[in-house]
Amino acid sequence: MYYITATEKFREGSLKVKKAILLLLTFLFNISVLAQVDTAWVRRYNGPGNGVDSATALAVDDSGNVYVTGGSYGNGTYLDYTTVKYAPNGNILWVRTYDGPASGDDIATSIKVDGKGNVYVTGSSDGQWGVTYFDYATIKYSSNGAILWVRRYNGPVNNRDLATTLAIDGKENVYVTGTSWGGITGDDYATIKYGPDGDTIWVRRYNGPGNSDDIATALTVDDSGNAYVTGISFDTITFGDIVTIKYSPNGDTLWLRRFDGPAHGSDIPWDLDIDRSGNVYVTGRTSDTVTLFDYVTLKYDLNGNLLWLKYHDGGLYGSSDESRALTVDDSGNVYVTGVVGSFPNTDYGTIKYAANGDVVWQRVYNGPWDNDEIAIALDVDVFGNVYVTGRSNLYLDYDYATLKYTPEGDTVWVRHYDGPANGNDFPSALKVDDKGNVYVVGSSSRLSYPSSYDYLTIKCIQFDCIALAGDATADNKILLPDIVTLINYLFKSQPAPNPFCRGDANADSNIQLSDIMYLINFIFKSGPAPVKNRECCL
Repeated sequence: MYYITATEKFREGSLKVKKAILLLLTFLFNISVLAQVDTAWVRRYNGPGNGVDSATALAVDDSGNVYVTGGSYGNGTYLDYTTVKYAPNGNILWVRTYDGPASGDDIATSIKVDGKGNVYVTGSSDGQWGVTYFDYATIKYSSNGAILWVRRYNGPVNNRDLATTLAIDGKENVYVTGTSWGGITGDDYATIKYGPDGDTIWVRRYNGPGNSDDIATALTVDDSGNAYVTGISFDTITFGDIVTIKYSPNGDTLWLRRFDGPAHGSDIPWDLDIDRSGNVYVTGRTSDTVTLFDYVTLKYDLNGNLLWLKYHDGGLYGSSDESRALTVDDSGNVYVTGVVGSFPNTDYGTIKYAANGDVVWQRVYNGPWDNDEIAIALDVDVFGNVYVTGRSNLYLDYDYATLKYTPEGDTVWVRHYDGPANGNDFPSALKVDDKGNVYVVGSSSRLSYPSSYDYLTIKCIQFDCIALAGDATADNKILLPDIVTLINYLFKSQPAPNPFCRGDANADSNIQLSDIMYLINFIFKSGPAPVKNRECCL
């Protein structure tokens, strides 16, 4: 039997006191110096099974409703898909669970919402042990939570099929990718396109050279319905390469690009994005013979030609630097974040690249205890501010740690969240809406049973000036009606945009014909985005 001595009790209590003091100082610092952000609400979700509830993905619609999904223990059904819709004020509007045919583990990994408020969820669902094992399971819900359809995908040999992520296009087509066991071909990419009614339009599998494992990790789709998939593809010579594929709307392979890093080791992509011109960006890690792993970020043009390739080495011998998330803004700037250093002294590492691949800035975040910080996700708002979230080790456990950088890379604020159990809090996703609200979701230790977890969703509000330049109709979009509004104001004596600066697309402090031409060029000719003016207040 193990007995806790008085000395150990004192040490444990002392550490908790130190952490409490540290959190208090952090809180006071945030309030007194960085008062641009506040917590609007915090919501926890504990499923009916009172077990481990792990939130994996997040979406926000144009009305500010928040959607969270993941896996939650049911009553005798093990893990189930559990999707929660919150109103902008944090009230629960509905909760929907999905228990697959085997009543085994069902874990959602991705969620999206379309312009009509329909919700799409995908993940992996236990089909039946010994028969189909895990299948993709993709669900479409209406805005009020009614199931519109459920589609399962069982690969060619009735084995494991694990969906990674999904995307939707403007016609409500749904794209899902992940990894599917092909028997003698090992794990293969398996990408599916469903129509709006759930009909399967096409399925495409990718088996790399040598019949080794191929695991898709990320997917996106452009306005024309082209689908882009990236992942890791193993062979017998280079171990693991980054393979990116572009499919046409009818599923034809337009191009396939394979990247093998200089050490010919394990190269893993974690995220990809596309810009308005059809350029494709992929980020992840690559093996290095000296520093173990480095960030790697690649930019391809719409035809698959490599435009540039950038490595980032955190600078420590034997360090494991790994980029985990990427996004691109309307001007073609590229943002990546991840982890630099080696356990137990890793930090967030965030980089902004210009469209030509030049480093604009790079920033490292090391938490208050100089321990383990691991960035998970990032997003960029309409003004080019950058938001990063991840987990920060405050000596005893991990907490959410979310921070904001200006477009120039200056730190605006840092927010830590430690749940009531003083246990581990692991974020998984982050979103910023057009009003500057920041949402973070993940899992948090439960007070009554710290080894179990709840979904944890946080909404933060900011007090910045956030009116969108060019958005003359104030609907948080820049479309043809904004041009019409400016024409009516200039030539038909109709009311001016409110505030006035919404109509000032070129940031010259006036609304003139040049602003109309600027918007026409942006909307119809893929010209530069309206100039963001941080002095433009609601």
